[in-house]
Amino acid sequence: MEGEEVGVARRTEVDELSLPLTPDGGWGWMVVVASFVTNLLVDGVAYTFGIIMPALIDHFDASKGKTAVVGSLIPGLYNIVGMVIVALRLAALHTFNGSFRDYPGEPVPER
Repeated sequence: MEGEEVGVARRTEVDELSLPLTPDGGWGWMVVVASFVTNLLVDGVAYTFGIIMPALIDHFDASKGKTAVVGSLIPGLYNIVGMVIVALRLAALHTFNGSFRDYPGEPVPER
């Protein structure tokens, strides 16, 4: 491989394969676990609301309609927040002229 031409530059050393070091020291897995537990709890409440709905109706002496509105807030807010996040992402892409990157070390694509 020594002296091989790559574009304009010459490669003078043999590339070694190695695993990249984690830049966060391994805390990324804690974020993954915390996200999993959060989604487990929130989705668990959202998708099992029908099971606890009769108890809430009796406890708060409310109608089925008013209680059902409370149960539909979580999935509704998911959808609304999702649209806001997409709009912010598109605004960031426009602001940075299409060079918005997910990772700081990622190369900027040339146009």
